[in-house]
Formats: sequence, structure tokens, C-alpha cells
Amino acid sequence: MTFLVLNVFSQGISFEKATLEEAFEIAKKENKLVFIDCYTSWCAPCKGLALDVFPQEKVGTVFNEKFISLKKDMESEEGKKIAEKYDIHSYPTLLWLDAEGVIQHRYIGFLIAEELIAAANLALDIENNWVGLSRRYEAGERDLDFVQKYIVAANEFGKAHKEAIDDYLIRKSPEDLINETDFRIIRRNVKSISHPVFKHMLKNKEKYFEVIDELYVDRFFGRVAIYELWDFKNNNDPVGLKAKMEELVSIDEDFGNRMIDYYEVTLHEGKPTHHIAYLDYKLKHFYNNSRRLTLCVYQFVDKEEDKVEYPTDVVEKLRVMCDRVLEIDKQWGSYELYAKYLDATGQDEEARILAKKNLKMIPEDKLKTSSSWWILNRDNKE
Repeated sequence: MTFLVLNVFSQGISFEKATLEEAFEIAKKENKLVFIDCYTSWCAPCKGLALDVFPQEKVGTVFNEKFISLKKDMESEEGKKIAEKYDIHSYPTLLWLDAEGVIQHRYIGFLIAEELIAAANLALDIENNWVGLSRRYEAGERDLDFVQKYIVAANEFGKAHKEAIDDYLIRKSPEDLINETDFRIIRRNVKSISHPVFKHMLKNKEKYFEVIDELYVDRFFGRVAIYELWDFKNNNDPVGLKAKMEELVSIDEDFGNRMIDYYEVTLHEGKPTHHIAYLDYKLKHFYNNSRRLTLCVYQFVDKEEDKVEYPTDVVEKLRVMCDRVLEIDKQWGSYELYAKYLDATGQDEEARILAKKNLKMIPEDKLKTSSSWWILNRDNKE
């Protein structure tokens, strides 16, 4: 039986043009694992892997030596069967199977080349791949470092293990949870402001900010709080909602009041008043935070279309934010934001004046990818 190969002249991964069953036959003969890139045609991270990662020589060197590699569209007939058999619902999903079709390792999401190579080597590690970690856990291994590794792998595998997570968070001291790996575990699995770990984090947030980006931590706090408040709203439980708001404020008064304000903003969703309510909330709570104001403005003006249309009051609120960002930090990124805002909202002459001024400040390596450069050269590009 002859198997054709894709990318035979490529330095990257050589993907077999074979069915999964045929790949298992080759794997048995060559004593290798089968690697499957489970993708869909509409998945942007899948395209990123296909275009930027799989073709790299260092990736091909590892995969072509150690695996029989397949690419399978999960919306094809064969792909649907694979998705059903291996419980695949998110893309890309990367599978490593033995020749009998048993999953050895699995990863969901985009990986850069170095991360993909690390995942591949882990798939070959019979003690630390998913099968190995599961076997060790089932055998009773409960060292905290091991359990942390097991939980991370379970999350990557798409199999949250509640018992292991709950036990781990109870056994590990709160102070020892202040690290990036445990934050990833907490972020995925702590879903109530009443959870002891959430309360400790909120009360000690400055310590977390020292090791993890403040924006990521604050967004985690906000997501947990708002989702829980909305659970009471959706269940038509005003008494429970009021009690939960009071609990939030008792844990951290500033954060609690901010979340109550944001909850009020979410009640405007789908209404003409939503944009103004949201912008007023941002100005009230982040007036001195140029990063958060900048991100807010870009939410409104960084769109695929060149121009955006908003009511006059929204446009003016965005200008207030741009003015404030410039007051806080007079650097090229602040002028870049302002030029982008002016251009997107149709204030073309002002946008060109500011963009021209900003060109003198933008670092050379960022010049031709800047909004200022685009504003001034758009006509030529078109």
C-alpha cells in the first residue's frame, strides 16, 4: 500500500494523505505515535498553526522523526467521526495517539513552535504525558507539585478534575498560590466570590499584581463577580442578588462598588444607552489609568472598517478619554491613539495633522505598522 505525503519538499511537518486507520498501520510498523491536527476551515488559530508553525524546519525535524502526522478537517465525514470518538469540540485540538488509537496526549489551542515541540516531547514521555499523569494520580500520588502538573494537563486535555482541583486548593497555602501556574488553575476553576481562594486573592491583590499582569487578574475578578451577579438576576432572585453585592463590598469596598456599577452598565446591553453607560463607567473608575482608557478607546475605533459611526455624545466621550490619556502620558502611543480615534470618527484633517506630528516620535521599527503612517499613506496604498 502506498501513501502520498503532503509538503514533501517542505522543511516543516510532512502530513500523510492517509486515513486514520491507515496511519495506525504505519505507526505499528514504525513504532511511532500518530499526531493529528484537528482543525476547521473557519478557525483562525488553526490557520495560524498551518501557515506559521507547522512549516518551520525545527518543528518538522521533531515531528517527521517521531510521529505519523495527519491533518483532519473536523467538518469532513472522517473528521466528524474522529471528533465524536475523541470528544473534540474546540479547535485546534492536537492529538497524539498510540497505534491502538488510545490518546497519549492532547492540547487545545494555538502554540508557537517551541511550545509545540515541548508538547510533542511531552507526548512521548510515558510518565508525564496525559496517560502517565492519569495513571500516577489514580495510583494515589498526591504530592502538591505533581497534582499541580496533573491539573494543568487535565485543563489542557479539556478534562477539568474537580476533586483534584478542590483538594489542591485546600491543601496548598494561600500564599503559595501566588504564581502564574496556580493563577491559571484558579482562573479556570474558581467561579464564585464566596470561594476562599477568591477572597484571599482579592484581599491580597497587590501581591498578585507583582507576579501577574494586573489587567489579567482584574479581569478575572470582574468575570467571576459579574457572572455570579447575573446568575441571581437570571434566576429572578433579588434578595440573593442584594446579598451577593453586599458580600462583594465586604470583601473589598472599592472593587465591590465598581462591580455593582458595572452590573448596572450590563443592564443597558442592547439599548441605545449602552455605549454611554459603559464609557461613563470607564471614566469614573479608570480616569487615572491610561492603559485601561486606551484599551477602551480602541474597543470603539479599532475596527475592520476605516470609519465608524457613533452618536455625537459617544464620539465626545471618546475624545475626553483621548485627552486624559495624553495628559497622563505624553508619549507616541498616546498620540497614536488620538490620531486613530480622529481618523476612525471622520475627523480627517485633525487626524492627519496629529499623525504627521506623531511620525517624528514613533520608533523606526514600528513606523510602517503604525496608524499614523497608515493615515498619511493610505491614499498611496489604495
